[in-house]
Amino acid sequence: MLRTSIRRLARRSTLVDELGAKRRDPYATDGFKPLDDNYVWAYTRNILDGTVYTKHSDGGAARGTSFSTLGLTPTQGREGGFGLGSNPKTFTVIDAEVSQQIAKCRSLEEVEGFLRRSDMPLESFDLITTCTALHRLARYSSTSPHLLQRTVDRMTDLLTERASSVPPRVISNGLWSSARLWCHTDCHHLVRALVTVISSLPSLEAFEPLHIANCLWACGSLHENLSDAPTKQAVLAAASHLVKCLLSRRPSAGFTEQNISNIIWGLGVMEILQPSGLLLHLSTLAEAHLNHHAAATQSQANAVWGLAKLLQAVEDRGALSDIEKQQVRRVIQNVSFRSVTRWSSSQGVSARPEELGMVVWALAVALSGVTDASRETLTQLSSVLRSNAASIAALRGSDRLVSNILWSFGTLRYWDDNLQHFLHTVTPVLSSPAEQSSARNACASVWALAVLDLPFPSGLLEAAVDRCLAGNPEPRAITALLIGVAASVKRPILSSRSIESLCRVAESVIDAEHLPPTLAAQLFTVQLWGHCCLPRPLYWSECLLQKTVECGVKGLPSDTRIVSGMQSAVREALERASPLSRVLVEPTAVRAGWDVDFGVGGELGADWMIT
Repeated sequence: MLRTSIRRLARRSTLVDELGAKRRDPYATDGFKPLDDNYVWAYTRNILDGTVYTKHSDGGAARGTSFSTLGLTPTQGREGGFGLGSNPKTFTVIDAEVSQQIAKCRSLEEVEGFLRRSDMPLESFDLITTCTALHRLARYSSTSPHLLQRTVDRMTDLLTERASSVPPRVISNGLWSSARLWCHTDCHHLVRALVTVISSLPSLEAFEPLHIANCLWACGSLHENLSDAPTKQAVLAAASHLVKCLLSRRPSAGFTEQNISNIIWGLGVMEILQPSGLLLHLSTLAEAHLNHHAAATQSQANAVWGLAKLLQAVEDRGALSDIEKQQVRRVIQNVSFRSVTRWSSSQGVSARPEELGMVVWALAVALSGVTDASRETLTQLSSVLRSNAASIAALRGSDRLVSNILWSFGTLRYWDDNLQHFLHTVTPVLSSPAEQSSARNACASVWALAVLDLPFPSGLLEAAVDRCLAGNPEPRAITALLIGVAASVKRPILSSRSIESLCRVAESVIDAEHLPPTLAAQLFTVQLWGHCCLPRPLYWSECLLQKTVECGVKGLPSDTRIVSGMQSAVREALERASPLSRVLVEPTAVRAGWDVDFGVGGELGADWMIT
């Protein structure tokens, strides 16, 4: 009997070697790896008496040493998992075999079939095996609610029991899986357990770049979909803890382009800007890993979108100097130009509509209206959009993508024949927006077409107005709609009552105390137009007016492009609305002590005032 047991032990050493080898699972393109030495601690189980043998983290020899020299310690019973016995890192060969069998499943049917086996109930799995099962269900996009909920609940229970000794890979894969499965099962308790573990760890030095990237991507995805404030705050707290770990790593410390892309995208969704220096660190990572032609366009698109989102948030909060913002803009432009060049010149490289939308939007934020040096790239980009217009229009829910593209070129004040063809192709999307379409999308499209002097497709303006009046639109959305109405000479007739109703809705949804300076400057444009150019002047609350006048008239010295753009918008709106009259804006502004030049002119024979 003893000789037979020894032979069985020898055969199992092959399995141990495979489990311990650090190699990537070829079926896990999202970053899942088999368990390595840090997680596989028990090598075998004695066949005679049922004893489980564990290897202590501070004992034992290197892999390949005979079992007689490993210094194994017996513990009674089949107690796989963490936090059991004298050593928290207990993982039996039986558990390892089960985990490996699940990881080797190549289809959803195989995974679900394995987990429904009566001889191996899911409730008997240890933490690693349960995490492997959950990861594979997420990897193959399972929609089986009962099986998913059982797996999620099992992992939540194990995490709650053994939170002090959860390895980074389990945290990473568990959080990634929760983000993927969010729409199909209730993961709230599991997410809270995982982010609590992250926030409670005194150090994240054991986290590899892959773990950091997966966790931040998952935090961003969850933050985008979460509705309850406590869980959202817990996710943000965990992400902030991970950011501190990220800042301690050098750009060359094992990061891949996909890692960088996922990290920047996740932080962009959450708009995390602290600690100081984070945005510059991210731009350095993007420059090092994504600013070359070999990088995947999907990674480039995700990264530039995230950087642009963070840059926009920084400008709203005034948290970065002009020189630092220019550095971030340069990185966004360089990486975006790489993608555009590949799409327009490389054979066999097709542009996915979502990638196009992200790159166009990021360029609009980065260039901030200064396009002279980028005309060639914008022409290439418009050509790519023209060739992909039909596929974009055919997408389900494409109104958001179309509105983002139009908003971007409206911001750039750039239009050409390629974009005219693009607009003609996607007009049905604008003319008949879906019922679930948001006010934001319709308002952005109205604004873009107005500032580009283009006519509105039938039904677009009415849809934007109805959506804003029916609910609580975002401040940016309704401000964009009002500017679009004020700036357009080709809009359909909109009654003064509708315009006044829109202004009252805007006043109700805008918090003057927290109004970003850029949005305040844009709103001041609307206030000037509403008072000077309508048959019946529009009046605004004093607290809101003080904020918009301060930002709109006194200007934003940190970024003169915003000031000049606002002044041009006021001049154009006033001249279009009253082309034959003398609008006495500047003289009255000077009398009030405001240093402003809109380029309209006038005499001091009459006054206007905003009250």
